[in-house]
Amino acid sequence: MKVALVHDFLLKLGGAERVLKSLSNMFPKAPIYTLLYDESKVGHIFPKEKVITSKLQKLPAFIRKRYRYLLPEMPKAIEEFDFEEFDLVISSSTAFAHGIITPIKTKHICYCHSPMRYGWDWANEYQKENNISGLKKLFYAPLMKYLRQWDFLASDRPDKYVTGEREERIRAACRVH
Repeated sequence: MKVALVHDFLLKLGGAERVLKSLSNMFPKAPIYTLLYDESKVGHIFPKEKVITSKLQKLPAFIRKRYRYLLPEMPKAIEEFDFEEFDLVISSSTAFAHGIITPIKTKHICYCHSPMRYGWDWANEYQKENNISGLKKLFYAPLMKYLRQWDFLASDRPDKYVTGEREERIRAACRVH
């Protein structure tokens, strides 16, 4: 069985990245697809030879470091990955990875760490924390509406969701029926 892993971003090491590391250990030959990758922060855990990045990675570093400005492009970028050669794709998602598009023959299991909170229940807090005011505020409401619509539609793409489960349950969910 040919397996691929998908993760929103590989820019820091946190809880979601520890889960991805466990998945990577379970499927050591599986490549890891991600929107953005910072080798200096995560390369010792996720070597660049194993990571496939989106078109956003090709942007200049000063833009990639301000990746929040890339939010409008992220849904399209995650949808552009090609999973034709895989039998199983496991996405590790807090924002975009669940929105991949897989062929009908490919099983897609999403390990959902949390929903896209900044687009839904934490939208107002996110706006305050990031000091979104003035001209930025004009773009914020339409952007959040777009992201919520995309997220709602993308939520139907995985064949199965797994959340906070033990490794044995993840293995059971990954069996192709």
